Amino acid sequence: MVEILASGALMALVLSIVSSAAWLVRGSFYGRTARLEARQEVRKLLTDLGREVRSGGRIFSGFNGTMDGRRYQVPAPGQSGDSLIFASPEDDPPTRWTVCGLSTRANPNPDPQNPLALQVVLYRRAGLVTPSPSPALVTGGTTRVYDCSVPPDNFTVTVGHLSDSLTVEMWSEKRPIHGLSHLQQHSLHLTLRNSQ
Repeated sequence: MVEILASGALMALVLSIVSSAAWLVRGSFYGRTARLEARQEVRKLLTDLGREVRSGGRIFSGFNGTMDGRRYQVPAPGQSGDSLIFASPEDDPPTRWTVCGLSTRANPNPDPQNPLALQVVLYRRAGLVTPSPSPALVTGGTTRVYDCSVPPDNFTVTVGHLSDSLTVEMWSEKRPIHGLSHLQQHSLHLTLRNSQ
């Protein structure tokens, strides 16, 4: 009888150890996956934005209005805001331009673990004859959405004092089903090559 009780207690101990190990492995898998997804989206955004801005020629500093149905409030030189519009020449000398807009939006399919997280949107309209005196006249472009899981009020664009550079700073937060929340800061500083 004592042997049966001892073997039962030992079996319960072994099962609890195996169960705890499986729970830890599953939690670390979900946490690692959540971190990787957010980082991959941020990396894609910063790479695409860097490619567009580096050849940029003009930042529409101080613009406050809509472009192709999306609201933008671009900061004045030396100021910070939460959106950006810039134009890049497609050829040399510049006869055709690409106008891009960067902003955030609420996620239409929110993550139940992080329902307030924002997506970052990069709007692009190529083939314009002039960089447009007003971005409000630009329509018909393409939109790329990055699910960077940005907490509200944690996406900032700072325009340089001469409107020839910009800094994008943001936080990304992923809350996995199991495990701890992952909050990371990302920053990118860019200078326009063809500044006007």
